[in-house]
Amino acid sequence: GECPLVIDKSTPSCGNSRFGCWTCTVVDRDKSMEASIDNGEEWMEPLLDFRNWLTATKDPEKKKDIRSHRRRTGRVDTWGDNDANIIWGPYTMEFREEILRRLLRTQIAVQSDGPDPDMALISAAELHEIRRLWRSEEGDWQDRIPTIYAEEMDATLNWVSDEFGGSTAEELQLLQSVATEHDLPIEMLKELIDIQRSTRGMSKRSRVHQRIESTLKKDWRSKEEVFELLEARGNTQWAAADLMDEGEDCEVS
Repeated sequence: GECPLVIDKSTPSCGNSRFGCWTCTVVDRDKSMEASIDNGEEWMEPLLDFRNWLTATKDPEKKKDIRSHRRRTGRVDTWGDNDANIIWGPYTMEFREEILRRLLRTQIAVQSDGPDPDMALISAAELHEIRRLWRSEEGDWQDRIPTIYAEEMDATLNWVSDEFGGSTAEELQLLQSVATEHDLPIEMLKELIDIQRSTRGMSKRSRVHQRIESTLKKDWRSKEEVFELLEARGNTQWAAADLMDEGEDCEVS
């Protein structure tokens, strides 16, 4: 109801709304979706609730609970005066699971109350790709995607079996005991094993040593260990002068 039919291309645009992907968090409020709901599209309320919940994760106070302290490069980086602020990395795996669960619940709600009972907020192809990425890049040996989907949707998809070489929750439990015994980061061990598995059978593995070296150079300390170090030094802020190697900008090493 905001714009009439355009019959003269020389006239200026009549609309002031910005709209795009329904999960876009560039703006704090999606006024277009709010207006649609006010105009009778109440079935969209679960979409707005999910979108607003996702937008709230931009709150700096929440990042320490839902984002990794380590960036995708494997470094712990800081910024600001005296490097007093951590640059948070991607969402933690636990929070990614929560996002997926909420998205699937939202899909059930809009299929039930919306105009299209087959409306998909996330496709089967996307779920398969997320599963592949979690398994191959995030060390998801527990293979959580099929379990989450079954629990939330009370259904299953045609998941590919043995695609990732058979790493399982039982193997994860065994690896955890080994990591504890030798005081090693389990995430590092998982990544090294995944590198070996991904290069198995290749005739040329010229880059495998580079990948191993890159993994070993990552800062594998936990978030708790990093903060404990700061507290032990009598400084609850990030003091780069004390914590980083010489020549490494903004890296807690």
